[in-house]
Amino acid sequence: MADDEGMRILNSIRQLVRALRLFDRETQTRYGVTAAQMFVLHAIEQEEGLSLNALAARTATDQSSASVVVQRLVEAGYVLRTAQPSDRRRIELRLTLKGRNVIRKAPPPAQQKILATVAAMSPRDRKELATLLEEFVGAFGVRGKKAPMLFEDEAAPKRAR
Repeated sequence: MADDEGMRILNSIRQLVRALRLFDRETQTRYGVTAAQMFVLHAIEQEEGLSLNALAARTATDQSSASVVVQRLVEAGYVLRTAQPSDRRRIELRLTLKGRNVIRKAPPPAQQKILATVAAMSPRDRKELATLLEEFVGAFGVRGKKAPMLFEDEAAPKRAR
């Protein structure tokens, strides 16, 4: 019955969104960074000296969204931006000691778990899931809209002290 399938899908979406929100809340509470920031920290750890464009590609987002997250990490002391010695115009991203300490203590980002889960699927299932999700998002009316990193646009405002 279509109603049963609709309820199963709605329930699955709820469970996924809840798990992502809980991860974001935990990273903010325990480690002082958002889930998006944790994802970026792990991406930089995997390849020190990434450019902003390479980081955007690695995190499957656009350059402007990656830039916003990096700027917040730089301001908080987790990431350094340094000019490449051979080309001063190229900026490289590196973790600070503070950034390394955070990711050493933290679990892998939820986004990595999503990517690993999808990678474990058969190529046919991955393609089918991607196609169905794109169709779903299109029918929902948000296809083609800018999609920032998960929950980065919902970061809680800093409290006045």
